[in-house]
Parts: sequence; structure tokens; C-alpha cells
Amino acid sequence: MPAGSNQRSRTGEIMAAWRLTPFRIVNVFTGKSGPFTGNPLCVFENGGGLSGEQMQSLARQFNLSETTFILPSTRANARVRIFTPAYEMAFAGHPTLGSAHVCRALKLGGDSLVLEMQAGLIPVRAAGDRWTLTAPDAISRELDVPRATLAAALGLQEREHRRAPAVGQGRQGNNWSLPLTSIEAASG
Repeated sequence: MPAGSNQRSRTGEIMAAWRLTPFRIVNVFTGKSGPFTGNPLCVFENGGGLSGEQMQSLARQFNLSETTFILPSTRANARVRIFTPAYEMAFAGHPTLGSAHVCRALKLGGDSLVLEMQAGLIPVRAAGDRWTLTAPDAISRELDVPRATLAAALGLQEREHRRAPAVGQGRQGNNWSLPLTSIEAASG
């Protein structure tokens, strides 16, 4: 088999899946500014026939901040998977709201629905085209990284951070905080 033929085969599969899966581009957080002013989001209407690898590839191809895939759920109106061009996310606000808007348009629910995500069940409500959600509680945990390592990564001196533990927060686990001794230490 010639070099690269396996890659071409996978690319062909992804392109075939893309052509067969309807999607919408929606703008979230447009306010009164009108069309083409919000955060764009690609929402695939039925991701049921796609693998996680195909979803990731499609998100990378669209290259928007997030791309979502609507799937069937036995626990909610729909299950939603969220991908950035680089990785899958457990939860994020703008893709949740945009996906809810598309779910309503697909008659998967009305002005009040629940979306199943990696972060849990997310209640979403609409008043016209204005959507709100109830975010899951953030998870906090002490990080396994030494404080001095985090301080060095931030360009801080040992004396500029407190002895309190560094804490990871959020549903993705990619937000963390390091208590500092002063505001000056943060602006240094």
C-alpha cells in the first residue's frame, strides 16, 4: 500500500460523513447587532453516524471556536458533544445555547429543554430567541503540580505566591488558580 493511502482513506470517510450530515451555522450572543455579529457555531443536526475521530476532524475543518453534534439521548431531549478544533469539551456556554436553538428548530423540544453533556444534564430555556441555561457547579480540586512549578510557569518569584494550594476549577479541569501575595505580583 503506498505511503499516505491510509490517511487518504480516512479523509475520504470523513468527507463522506460531512456531506451526508446536515449542519447549521448559528450565531450566538448577537444581541441587537444583527446577523453575522455573534460567536459562530457549527451544529451538526445528527451526529449519530459519526465517530469521535470524525467529529474531531470536522471541528478542525470548520475551525470555529466550537462545533457541536446532536445525538439521541435516553435522559434528556438530546445529547450534545462539543469539540474545539483541538479537543472535546465537557461543557461550554455558547455551544450549549446554540445547540438548544437548533434542537428546538428540529422539534426535539420546545422553549424548555434539557441537554445531556459530558458535564451532566443542562437545563436550557428560551423566551423567543433569547436562551438561558443553568450551568453545572464548578468542580474544585487541589492540583498535583507543585506551587513553585506553577509560579515559575507564570513568571513569578517564590515570595510572590502564598503557601495555599493551587486549585483546578471548572468542568474541563483546564482552569487553575494560584493564590498570590499581592495585586502587584499579578501585574508584574
